[in-house]
Amino acid sequence: MIDPEVRQQVERLLESVRREPDVLPVAEVMALRATGYDIGIDRADDETVVYVTQRPDARLGALTTREREVATLAAVGFTNEQIATALFVSLATVKDHMHSIFSRTGFTSRSQLIAAWYGGFEPWSGLAGDPADSTADPN
Repeated sequence: MIDPEVRQQVERLLESVRREPDVLPVAEVMALRATGYDIGIDRADDETVVYVTQRPDARLGALTTREREVATLAAVGFTNEQIATALFVSLATVKDHMHSIFSRTGFTSRSQLIAAWYGGFEPWSGLAGDPADSTADPN
C-alpha cells in the first residue's frame, strides 16, 4: 500500500505531465525519489501511466557482486541447491554467501532478505515488543 503523501505526490506528477506532456517533470520525479520510491513514466497513446515501486533496502548495497547474485536468486525463491546449480558453485559456497549476506545486512532470515529486496522490510514492523509501541506486553 502506498503512503497517502506519496499518492498525493504521484497525483501532482500526473497533473504536471497532463499539463505539459512533452516536458519531464523533474521536480516532481525528484520529490518522489526522495521518499524512497523509484518512478517510471509511460506515455503510451493518450494515457500517461506512472509506475511507483519501492527501492530495495539500502543495506543490500553493502553486498559484494557475488553476494548480490546469490541474494537475487534467493529473493526470487531459489533454494540453496538451486542457487548452487545456477551459479556453478558448491552448496557449501552458497551457504557461506548466505551467512555473509546475513552478517553484512543484519537480517536474521531469508524472509527478511526477500522483504528487503522488494522494498518492504521495516525492522520491528508489526511485531510484539516493538520499541515504538509503548503498549506492547513484554511477556
